[in-house]
Amino acid sequence: MTSRPNLLFVFTDQQTIGALGLRQRSALSAAEGLGAAGNPHVATPRLDALAASGVRFARSYCATPLCSPARASLATGRFPSAHGVTTNHLHLPAGMPHLGGVLRAGGYETAWAGKWHVPEEYPLAEESIPGFVTLPLPGRQTDKNGYPVRLDGRPGNWDHNLGAYVDDPVAEVAADFLRRPHAKPFLLAVSLMNPHDICFPAAYARAGIPDESRLPPLPDNFAPPADEPEFLANTRWTHEGMCKPARDWNEHEWRVARWIYYRFTEMADRAVGIVLDALRRSELEEHTVVVFTSDHGEGGGAHRWLGKLSLYEEAIAVPFLVSRPGVIPPGVVDRERLVSAVDVLPTLCGYAGVEPPPGIAGIDLGPLIANPALPGRPHVSVEMHPVWKGDTGAGRMLRTPRWKYARIATGANPELLFDLDRDPGETRNLARDPAARGELDHHRTLLAAWLARSADPFPVRP
Repeated sequence: MTSRPNLLFVFTDQQTIGALGLRQRSALSAAEGLGAAGNPHVATPRLDALAASGVRFARSYCATPLCSPARASLATGRFPSAHGVTTNHLHLPAGMPHLGGVLRAGGYETAWAGKWHVPEEYPLAEESIPGFVTLPLPGRQTDKNGYPVRLDGRPGNWDHNLGAYVDDPVAEVAADFLRRPHAKPFLLAVSLMNPHDICFPAAYARAGIPDESRLPPLPDNFAPPADEPEFLANTRWTHEGMCKPARDWNEHEWRVARWIYYRFTEMADRAVGIVLDALRRSELEEHTVVVFTSDHGEGGGAHRWLGKLSLYEEAIAVPFLVSRPGVIPPGVVDRERLVSAVDVLPTLCGYAGVEPPPGIAGIDLGPLIANPALPGRPHVSVEMHPVWKGDTGAGRMLRTPRWKYARIATGANPELLFDLDRDPGETRNLARDPAARGELDHHRTLLAAWLARSADPFPVRP
């Protein structure tokens, strides 16, 4: 067995940080932040166990709340303004250093199972995902967009890109990879689709018949905050397909949608369990660093928001777990450090002993895990870019340990300022409160400095 650890990178699609059962943490106070306490409305025993075996970061953010740009950030350690994939259906620029290429050059066997989406969803060609060998699904066929179709060859609505259909086979292929002998240390990336199925109302029946006795309540922050940016108010019902019918939902229908989202999350947890069980049965746990996160979050009804494409916490805060038995202390919850999706690449490189590419935005979390006394970054940022040509939905978020500031490029009321210690649900926008003017100016200055330092072309310098 090599002295360098194997690396297992597992991530879901559209899983907000609060969509974890965390039964062993259920006594924690919700005041400690989203995801700090267990969610009684969802059961995620496999992710619970992974969290219990290592470190869980309670202040973790995606790079951007949209699929392809977020995934490109996971692969490159850079924000969309730097890697250029600012919306869906774009390729990584030629020559851009990325996770698979960097680890392969460092002596690792690199394999990818599941959704890619930069831009093809499930490319067939063995080397079509940069730096990785693509693990094929037996009998898989794809349509012109690279979506998988039914494995039995029959036509079927929505089967082409549903996690309810694809994730278990993806997990089984990944498990088969783990059961094989390997001459070199490996990096295996396992990308699952769910709970992204919430985006397709036609798929909701796959979650089963809603249990009326188990419907979650509306979130405490169901109402949008006063002085919400005009852009968010104007796009609430139009930014994604499932949002249009939600405009007319009553309370019961919102609660059913939340119930369905948690069932899709449980499907993803089941697929994660297939992979982790194979890791354990292959006696690779102690030789493998496992990193788990999600590409972005999901509104879930908070502020009457469904989907991503906003800068509210539910859309941008995601789970982030790191585990290796015997090396990483178990049962640690880091409630202070601010972490980002761009940290995945340098963290995996750090554990592998491979130099990360120069100029990336991410940091190696390994030293912070090993030494709780080390300070983390002073702030973390998130980018939001226009999705369609002519769209004006550009925005930036900057969070410090207590405060969160966001700026939308256009429209009335473009700024958001929240005291997350006192208002974790973001119900009171303090951007126009004279008592908070000092914090507003301070965070404007921090964001302007970050934009300049990162050469971000965001059109507004606060």
